[in-house]
Amino acid sequence: MKLMNRKSQLTIFIIIGIVLLFSTALILYIKEQVSPIEETLTIVMEEVPTEAQPVQFYITDCLKQIMIEAAVIAGSQGGFIETAGIHFNSEDPTSAEGIELFPGSETKIPYWQYMDSSNTCTECTFKSKQPVLYRRMGQDSLEDQFDRFIEARMPVCLAEFYPFAEQLSVKTGEMKVKTTITKTSIFVQAEYPVTLIFKNGVQQKMSKFGTQIQVGLGKMYELAVELARQQSSNNFLGFFAINLVDIYGGPSEEKLPPIADTTLLSSEPAATWMLSEVKEKIEDRLAIYVEGLQVRGTTNYIGNLYQGDSEMARGIYHFFILPLNRTYQTDANFRYSDIWPIYLKITPSKGEYIAPDSATILNPFLSFLGIKQYKFAYDISYPVLITLRDDNGLEGEPFTFNFAMEANVRNNEPMLVDSSIITSPERTAPSLVCDPRNFNSPGAEITVSNSITKVPVENAQIYYSFGSESCFLGTTKMEDGKAVLETKMPVGIGTLIVTHEDYASTSKPFSTTGKQQQKTDILLNPSVAVKVKLFKVPIFKTYSAGFPITSKWIPGSVVEGLDYGEEAVVTFTKIKENTAEDDFFAVAKFESGSNTQEISITPGKYQITGTLVDSKLTIIPSEEVCAPDDWYDVFGAGEEKCEIIPESSFDKFPKGGVEISSFEIKPETLGVSNTMNIYLLSVPDGYTRDANGRTNLLHEDLEQMGKAEEYSSTYYELIKPRFE
Repeated sequence: MKLMNRKSQLTIFIIIGIVLLFSTALILYIKEQVSPIEETLTIVMEEVPTEAQPVQFYITDCLKQIMIEAAVIAGSQGGFIETAGIHFNSEDPTSAEGIELFPGSETKIPYWQYMDSSNTCTECTFKSKQPVLYRRMGQDSLEDQFDRFIEARMPVCLAEFYPFAEQLSVKTGEMKVKTTITKTSIFVQAEYPVTLIFKNGVQQKMSKFGTQIQVGLGKMYELAVELARQQSSNNFLGFFAINLVDIYGGPSEEKLPPIADTTLLSSEPAATWMLSEVKEKIEDRLAIYVEGLQVRGTTNYIGNLYQGDSEMARGIYHFFILPLNRTYQTDANFRYSDIWPIYLKITPSKGEYIAPDSATILNPFLSFLGIKQYKFAYDISYPVLITLRDDNGLEGEPFTFNFAMEANVRNNEPMLVDSSIITSPERTAPSLVCDPRNFNSPGAEITVSNSITKVPVENAQIYYSFGSESCFLGTTKMEDGKAVLETKMPVGIGTLIVTHEDYASTSKPFSTTGKQQQKTDILLNPSVAVKVKLFKVPIFKTYSAGFPITSKWIPGSVVEGLDYGEEAVVTFTKIKENTAEDDFFAVAKFESGSNTQEISITPGKYQITGTLVDSKLTIIPSEEVCAPDDWYDVFGAGEEKCEIIPESSFDKFPKGGVEISSFEIKPETLGVSNTMNIYLLSVPDGYTRDANGRTNLLHEDLEQMGKAEEYSSTYYELIKPRFE
């Protein structure tokens, strides 16, 4: 083969280099041109005479004030201005969809990642309450929330134009707002017909108003998405928690029950613990150490805080650092507070009492050698508040963005989640599919009615969803006594989604592949006021008459209402038939003396959960527990080794509740009945208590606290809800 001339080779490499150089330059140029619509938006406003400019400025200033207010609220609540459709439970935040900043606070922060299943699940599912930023990416986007908030608040801010009452009168039409969010700004364009009538009879009309604010909401949202994705794929918060348990665990009652440990040549009795005390210790440590978490690439990142010589300690402190591949001009702070109770289950245990499995302590061979083995499995769920802060983030003033995530550990393993539940922060290009000019099917006639009364539902909004697209078709109008939308549609097989502010959203499979116009009727479930009446079913312990004496727990007679000092919360969570449905839940809270509460509910299938708590002081007396002391005791020789379990005290004593996985409330039932009886299992029950709070309960009885789910299944016919 003849070798190529060196000069020719050099020429080719130069040409390739020039091509690559220009290609890179072209790519960079194109990226600059298509880079976010960010700062290229233009606010449209009319030119008006000098005498009308004060009113124009007044309206624009109101827009800006409300935009700032909306940004602050959205930042404080994880991107939500409205949180009414999200379930919060200050007493049990790991069974909710977010956390309250403190109990009773108006600031509520949704989870951007949480376990949707119950804490005792075996096939667990996960969800995210992350809002979409842009309206093109889904329903109820943050841009949509801004639109609604501004439209609702503007009349209050304008106050009927009272500053101008002596110079002119004002006539106004309906305001329509369109918000656009970018990484560093928020733009608002408002269409608002305004007619100024001056005292001399001269009139001036204007309708276009707009303004913008500088706020880093978009860039903070991007960082929040990145942290949520890291949590989903790595569960760094769960990994952090189980490592804390491992570090502070040991075969001593002063420490946490160890994940795995062994004592050698020890004559001391095996260490035991109380679950409530262990829970408190873990909460205390989380409250201290979660604040030490850092995000590499943020402005408050310091690095490894350990300054000593121990490589082990340095490695432990390395757990405090979450590495990111980008830099953000934002602080990132993590917080756990013991006002947010964690979920904790430790195996093996008996209710409140935690002790090693007897098989590992009483093994004859190990006992003979003075060896005791400890092995505990932890199930932990706890919430974390993440606060992103920029000291100049909102019009030169500080701006914060809060969001929450739930960490979950089961059987000592951090649970990993499919990160696809976290939505990309990128703005998508406009879709041609949803352009009405491309609606080329024969179309449809869609009729919408109330599922209970069958009356027409006017102004219902209808979408057609297929694949990743969701096209708005229009709203129903009254026609010949029916609420109807006649419209052309995209061709395809998809789903009709119907929404209305007074009804639960619903959906229906629908195909537009035919050659003729199709007709379909859709029923919307209204929200109906229902009285919830509370009953208790006590579960108490009985003893056998023969020998050996055994005990079992059985239900007693149904009791209406609560005893003095008792509290109960019942939550109704609607089971969605498909992903297009909105989340819906209702909560009824009861105290002694208030046995009936009113809630609003819609027809459908519900998961019903209830908790019952005794807020009077409850003391479980100390007691002696005995077990074989040495290997030969297992065979009946020698004496038993006994130890004293100290008394346990509860300011709030959990007494069971109810867990029903699915219960259907039918439209025809709500049409004729407005009272629903709910039954809670009171377990343990049947015990005595003196004036000082001391009961005759045993520590082994505390195991009954966690059996509400089991008993709800066993005694379902007794405790299933009933309408009257």
